[in-house]
Amino acid sequence: MITLLLFALQVMESEEFMLLPVNQLIDIISSEELNVQSEELVFNAVMAWVRHNVTERRQHLSAVCLLTYKQQDIEKPKSV
Repeated sequence: MITLLLFALQVMESEEFMLLPVNQLIDIISSEELNVQSEELVFNAVMAWVRHNVTERRQHLSAVCLLTYKQQDIEKPKSV
């Protein structure tokens, strides 16, 4: 589990991740196959992606963050 977590952190901090176009980032974070220990990791990765090119990516911030929060809602068990 620790190895997977470290791998995920390395990918999210990589230059390749930072250079992803918005459509690929959205595909990744909205994928049902995305398996992370904490949604906070996804949020931090998205924020790092935005900060990498704030001028051009600021416009995508609300849409990308909304997807991050929707994923959290999907994964949380609903209380009855």
